This record gives sequence, C-alpha cells and structure tokens, in this order.
Amino acid sequence: MNSSFLNPKDIVKNLNLHDNMIVADFGCGSGFFSLAMANLVRPSGKIIAIDIWKPALDALNLKAKLAGVYNIIESKQIDLEQENNPALTKETVDLVLISNMLFQTEQKEIVLQNAWNFLKKDGYLAILEWEPDKLPNAYALKPINKDELLALCQKAGFIADREIVSNETHYGILMKK
Repeated sequence: MNSSFLNPKDIVKNLNLHDNMIVADFGCGSGFFSLAMANLVRPSGKIIAIDIWKPALDALNLKAKLAGVYNIIESKQIDLEQENNPALTKETVDLVLISNMLFQTEQKEIVLQNAWNFLKKDGYLAILEWEPDKLPNAYALKPINKDELLALCQKAGFIADREIVSNETHYGILMKK
C-alpha cells in the first residue's frame, strides 16, 4: 500500500476477518475502522468499539445506524490506560485493533496488557501507528517507532506475525497472542 494515508477498507481486508468473529477496536474514535470491519464480520460477528471520549462514540453510533450495522457494533466508553480493566472481559475477542492511538497514550504497556487480557488464546493484535517523523505536532505527543513498539509487544507476550501496512505516514503490524 503506497497511499499517503490509511484506507480502512484496504487495511481490514488484510486482517482475515470473517463472519462470527468478535473484534475490539481500541480507540475507535468515530468509527473509521469499526464501520469497515463490521461489514466483514456480519451477519453474526460483533465489533466492540472502545473509546474514552463519549462524543466520538455518539458519532459512531449514528454512523452505524445510517450504515445499517447498528446491530453489529457495540460501543463502550472505557479508559484503556486503566490497569487490569474490569470492563474488558478476559479472553473474549478474536482480534484487537489499535489504530492511531498509542501516540496519544502515556501507558502504552497497560494498553497492550489490556489487549492481551481481552484476546482469546489464539487471538491477534493489529496495530496501526504514525511514523514518528510524520506525526503532526509530535513534540507534544508520545510517538513510538516500529522497533520500540515491537519490543513492547514482545515484552507483553505477543509474537510478531507480519506487517499489515506501510506507507509514507504509518506502519502497521499484526501480532499473535
């Protein structure tokens, strides 16, 4: 993929999503990826769209209703930097997607541990993140490069599977639990 920004429909095709899967979208915002993934897990799959900001979840719920996937997307307002978050039932989901979120978080290790806990035994973690030198206002944020992120994921117990996106502004990796 060589485009200068992320195309959710192209990216989610690389995640091997199918009917009956349960997918968590950490830091879903207004549903950039949640909506694209919902179409791939229907009719009996589910997207658990998680964000700390309620207005983003409200926007996602409206978009899901308009797109006809309101029955597939469940939105939850959760702080993913809370250690051992009780709102995330252990070993529940097949895949966790973390997109454009880690550069905003102080507690990256806790977010990854929450993903680990939420994933089923053979689940996958997909991470899409800004290239630090391409991130607008990086000085005011907490960017992480691919090698640092891989090291954090491995420390959390994940095993690198493959790269899922690489372009001018972002990198993406798929990890296995």
